[in-house]
Amino acid sequence: MKIRLDCIVCFMRQALKASRLSTSDKKIQEKVLRSVMEELLKLDWSSTPPELAHRVHSVVKQVTGVKDPYREVKRMSNDYALKLLPRLKKIIEESVDPLETAARLAIAGNVIDFAVYDDLQV
Repeated sequence: MKIRLDCIVCFMRQALKASRLSTSDKKIQEKVLRSVMEELLKLDWSSTPPELAHRVHSVVKQVTGVKDPYREVKRMSNDYALKLLPRLKKIIEESVDPLETAARLAIAGNVIDFAVYDDLQV
């Protein structure tokens, strides 16, 4: 999949969200956005969205000095997932096809992307 126009807006939104998770300093957040805009101006339109996402998040990390802006969000969601584990195990055990059910639950867990979804409620 190649970059589309909608991807640009999404990457700017991701950069803003990641910068806000990294720091409350508005000047640094602004610097992140300006740096990402500069990066987007150099965009090779044959790039893929994951390639550009890597570049965008590298800028966020470089400007803010925070290696993982989503660390706390991921920790909280992992804690929540661990609380759900007994219920999910029961669903799998009681399923007609436990392997398929486990696979579907794993897929559902893997589609969670905190960089993409603004209002993700797990």
